[in-house]
Amino acid sequence: MTFFEHPAAPRWMPVPVGDGAPNGAAAEELVARLRGAEVFGQFKAAFELIAGVELRLAVPGNRELASRDGPHGNAFCALLAARPATAERCRACQCAAREAAGRQTRTRRCFAGLCESVVPVRMGETVVAQFEVGQVRLAPPSPAQFDRLVRRLQRWDPDVEEGRIRAGYFRTRVIEPRKYRALLRMLEGFGGYLALVSNGLVVAAAASHQPVIERAKTFVDANIGARIGLGAVARAVERTPCYFCKLFRRETGLRFTDYLTRRRIEKAKQLLLDPHARIGEAAYAAGFQSLSQFNRAFKRVMGEQPTTWREHTGLH
Repeated sequence: MTFFEHPAAPRWMPVPVGDGAPNGAAAEELVARLRGAEVFGQFKAAFELIAGVELRLAVPGNRELASRDGPHGNAFCALLAARPATAERCRACQCAAREAAGRQTRTRRCFAGLCESVVPVRMGETVVAQFEVGQVRLAPPSPAQFDRLVRRLQRWDPDVEEGRIRAGYFRTRVIEPRKYRALLRMLEGFGGYLALVSNGLVVAAAASHQPVIERAKTFVDANIGARIGLGAVARAVERTPCYFCKLFRRETGLRFTDYLTRRRIEKAKQLLLDPHARIGEAAYAAGFQSLSQFNRAFKRVMGEQPTTWREHTGLH
């Protein structure tokens, strides 16, 4: 883990996050589902209570300006984000930290001396989400530092009022570097767990109050190892394939074929928890028609091959 990047370092370039990385709407949908998971909500609440700073889960490479006031936000950054002249400079600093992270944790200091960290959530070599922590100081600020900052801000925006930003600046959370490193290591550990269970969370989140959808899921679970598809499931719930497909997507947010693939992968993962089980046997028992089809689907969803996933879970 690289803990700190100094602003005098060379300009960073984005690090590729893998050919299988979800992008666009798919990436946003995955991150939204992870944000909505109960386990993430519980961890976020505990982390913010302990650290006293906001924890965000974001799409890799996003350009959102994350500077909000609130119980765990930063009042100083929120004030700068509300002014166009300083907001763009804040955005540039945050985007540089996100791009610098790639597959590793990175911490960067902004022009105001505040630090923000980005911790990637990886499935194999694929970065599917990023934890963003900030904004904090690693040492208490001095009046001289504040005076220099005010002069810089007033060059960018002559209407900046020293009195308004002073209180927020000196209330910024200060965390001793050793403790801050420990917080980031804790995030890396939780990120590994979140990646490991992410597919299960997506499947579980595909909930619906429609009896037709729940009957379809029950049918899938009862016949997971059989050669079933959209047509067979639609017949089982007495709907046309076209109508059922639209209904399933509307109610769960997933295409039925994607749900079926993810559900089969979860079944295969359960079977692979047995260290004596062969990968091919698990694949066929979960309903995949060939080992190559299983390997492709597993890599697309989990970011790595089944053999590598087994190694990471300590089951080889």
